[in-house]
Amino acid sequence: MSISNLIIESKEIAFSNQDSVNVTFDGNHNSPTVTVTSGDLGSSFNFYVRQLTSSGCTVESSGICSGLVYIHIMSQR
Repeated sequence: MSISNLIIESKEIAFSNQDSVNVTFDGNHNSPTVTVTSGDLGSSFNFYVRQLTSSGCTVESSGICSGLVYIHIMSQR
C-alpha cells in the first residue's frame, strides 16, 4: 500500500439522546475501513458501524446517549 494512494477522513459526530447517527462522508471511498472512538463518552457505551457504503455509514451505540464520537474513514484511491 502506497501512502500517496491513501485517503483519510476524520469526523466528529454528536449523539443527542439517541442510539444511532447517519454519517455522510465528504468524498467517496472505495471499500472503506471505519474506526469509531467514544470521545467524551468514555467507556460507558460501545460503538459500531452499520450499513457501510462508499459514501456513508450509520454509527450505532449500545444505548441511548449524548456526547461526541469520533470516526476515521480510510481507503485507497
